[in-house]
Amino acid sequence: MPEVGLGIGRHQGIIGGIQQEFLSWYDEQGDRYLMAEEIAQQETKRAHNEQQRAEQEKQRAE
Repeated sequence: MPEVGLGIGRHQGIIGGIQQEFLSWYDEQGDRYLMAEEIAQQETKRAHNEQQRAEQEKQRAE
């Protein structure tokens, strides 16, 4: 849909521990928009990494 800069396509992913095929939205560059669960997983991973860095900095300071 070039009028709005979106495309739709198939994507393989794991949701709820199950491999599935999804229809996903893509931007004009062909990058897929993430699903809500994927965004949540990324944020959880980012928070975990930040916590690990903070603990390492605290240990270094001690």
